[in-house]
Amino acid sequence: MLYEVLPTSRVLSGLLLADSAFRALYLLLRLLDLPSVPYESKNIRWMTELPQRSNAAPLIVGNRVFVMAEPDELLCLDKETGKILWTAANNYYEALTPEERAAKPAYKEKIEPLLAALRKEGDFVKRLDLRTRLQRTLMEIDPDRFAWKADGHFEAHFGIVGFTSPSPLSDGKHVWVWCGNGVAACYDLEGKRRWITRIETNNLSYSSSPALADGTFAVYLGKLIGLDAQTGKVRWEQKKIDLSNGALLAGRIGGVPVFVSSLGNVVRARDGKMLYREPKREGGASSWAPGVILGSTVCLPRYGARHLLVLDFTGVKGEAWEPERSELGVPSGVPREPDGKRRDRSTAGSPLVVGDLAYTVDIYSTLYAFDLKGKKLQFHKDTELSGLFHYNALPVAASPTLLGKHIVIQDNQGMALVLETGPAFKQVGRNHIATLLDRWWPVPGQETTGYSPPVADGNRLYIRGERYLYCIGEP
Repeated sequence: MLYEVLPTSRVLSGLLLADSAFRALYLLLRLLDLPSVPYESKNIRWMTELPQRSNAAPLIVGNRVFVMAEPDELLCLDKETGKILWTAANNYYEALTPEERAAKPAYKEKIEPLLAALRKEGDFVKRLDLRTRLQRTLMEIDPDRFAWKADGHFEAHFGIVGFTSPSPLSDGKHVWVWCGNGVAACYDLEGKRRWITRIETNNLSYSSSPALADGTFAVYLGKLIGLDAQTGKVRWEQKKIDLSNGALLAGRIGGVPVFVSSLGNVVRARDGKMLYREPKREGGASSWAPGVILGSTVCLPRYGARHLLVLDFTGVKGEAWEPERSELGVPSGVPREPDGKRRDRSTAGSPLVVGDLAYTVDIYSTLYAFDLKGKKLQFHKDTELSGLFHYNALPVAASPTLLGKHIVIQDNQGMALVLETGPAFKQVGRNHIATLLDRWWPVPGQETTGYSPPVADGNRLYIRGERYLYCIGEP
């Protein structure tokens, strides 16, 4: 076992309701921790409470860890202790110029006091209330500038997606951040902001993690936009990239710095020129996950976790690339439900390629291993992870992650499996973070984890939970 966090005591509470018309009794049970309950743990070096949730993966830069928190906050933590060193908000108000702020005295009178209170407040619920008051006040002052305009589908799924699913990135000296509200920013490692800008759009929708190549910071907001990484100024726009991406990839193919979308489209980083446009858009649109770049080859999910598209760009030249395409799938009817019906095997995670094997996992926890050399399915296995599933919860969302010689897959209820790499399924470990949260809505108290993959740094592992960032490692 790598790690474990378990509550040592619980208290049973209930709500008893009587319906006099039917003379029926209803009992709602909740298991809650006592206040300040101690925890038994193994190999947890530290756990730091964060101001809000986020699906973004932690970013390790030197002796610092960078994480996001809803709806727009970048946090910098000390890697050794978990202490929060600095935070930075990235929203419409922060993106205002000094001249725009001075033009409306209400900003100084009504907004600045709320911001000052928010910066000092550490309580989770009180911070949420301040955030709500702040947004409402901004909308009262200038609704055209500050109202969040979202399409209905995104608005309905905001509970799981949020604005901070995009992960930050760094070149070792600076940190770039992109939020789903359309705000991009760049900071040095001490928290000094180099620039911040707002990208205008008609409607907000699903966001994607950004990418950095050839001095261009690429972001997606209904189209692909290339920003100058040093100034934040728009360099180019590529409107043909028009479907939501889980993340953009940056790489060098044929000596050319490029960005690759989750559909497999390839865009030159320097000027936004479309070098390759994937013709079969309908299959890629059903997968939310980005692929991986392996030299001149791109491997990405198609039609969910059960298919892979392999694009070999070896030898491509000029302004229009034509890769060799290969599609790998599972035999018809594999897997099926006990009643014989098929199920949508969507995935939010990228493939993990180890040698000639590519591993994918669907949202129901079935793991697939594809033989890229033999172009066939090597095995599939129901891992029996049992995460929470509802309209705004995915049981398994994070990509399979390689840690040394092992693969880690997680569900959203604190459970992680450790597997051996190789042509057969072999589980060698099972680990659990069992932190319970005192919720004010009727869902399990188990802290949600596993919406972003764990990040390894030497002999330590960093896991972003709904409320806490965990540093795991042997003493």
